[in-house]
Amino acid sequence: MDYEKFNYQINRFCEFKSAETENRFLSREGRSGVKMIRVMILMVGIFFFAFLMADHFYYKNTQDVFLYSLLIRMVVLFTCVVMFFAMDRIKNYRTVMGLLSFTELLIFFAYMLICFVQQSQIFLQQAMGVILLILVAFLIPNRWKNSLMNGCLMLVVFLLLAPLYADKPNAAGMVEVSSYVGLFLVGMAVLIYLKERSKRVQYANEKKLEIMTFTDSLTKIYNRLKFETVLETQLETVQETKNPFSVLLFDLDNFKRVNDEYGHAVGDRVLQEAARVIKSNIREGDVFARWGGEEFVVLFENTMLEKGVELAERLRRAVESHYFERAGRVTISSGITQYADGDTDSAIIKRADDLMYLAKAEGKNIVMSKSPEKKEAPDPGLEPVGLQPW
Repeated sequence: MDYEKFNYQINRFCEFKSAETENRFLSREGRSGVKMIRVMILMVGIFFFAFLMADHFYYKNTQDVFLYSLLIRMVVLFTCVVMFFAMDRIKNYRTVMGLLSFTELLIFFAYMLICFVQQSQIFLQQAMGVILLILVAFLIPNRWKNSLMNGCLMLVVFLLLAPLYADKPNAAGMVEVSSYVGLFLVGMAVLIYLKERSKRVQYANEKKLEIMTFTDSLTKIYNRLKFETVLETQLETVQETKNPFSVLLFDLDNFKRVNDEYGHAVGDRVLQEAARVIKSNIREGDVFARWGGEEFVVLFENTMLEKGVELAERLRRAVESHYFERAGRVTISSGITQYADGDTDSAIIKRADDLMYLAKAEGKNIVMSKSPEKKEAPDPGLEPVGLQPW
């Protein structure tokens, strides 16, 4: 949750050193990146096939050569169309980029095969074609190292195979052309590297700012602003999902005594330690935040009240059984309630807050719950749980 938890350093391949951070970044990029990749791949396939017109004019008297070229270009176009539809169904962005790299190499080898079939090609002219394919490899969004490997492979294979079909390129011409293509490859690699690095630096800065905005500086958990944002989102979606949720509000008992007897430094450490205890005992997906002062709040996703009470009891026992340095034994008083139809964020928080203060009045170190079905009944439906007053 805090910024230091994730490694935002970038390695030599222009990726975050932390695989988790890189996956989070790619997941965000994938939302818009896949749409762009699909369209660009389809356009490349159509553009590659359109060069069939040039083949027709150059090789209209050599029917076999033209048919071979037609077949190869149709295979490339068909592959690009398949990729266009398939990539939209793939949720893993890494898989999309792997398929993209495969498609780029397929197009390159198809181009080399056409050159071999046509024979007697102008070496410089074919080098320009390779430069265009290298440009495609770098311009279509992909992992930088994938683009670099594809570009290098294209250059090496072209230089190795060119003497087999080109018009006897001399050594000086080979060196000159390979230098031009190599410099273009290096230039594109540097430009795309800087672009990808800039995107990751911006992402890291955005996450740092987000964490600073939504994290409590003392306990390093979410703050009230973040919880209110999550709760608002939950209330907006609950009508569609129909998934219940419960909200727990709890307070450290007699916390003022801790501050008065041991000082605020010890009180701060108690808050930090209590937050760590709670955080280690909640489920993944539950939202835990500091509400203010010594009050904390938890949103239990997809949780009915009965299950929420069990989870609240587990948290109460975890804090009660933990030894706090100097402060010794610390307990919490909790109020938990479930979302009811028509609830607003303030209504559900007030209900939990009232229950928490009732827990204080009933002797502290207990969990008070209230079923939303009983909220209009004369009997308030208050149920104390874990009756172990401090």
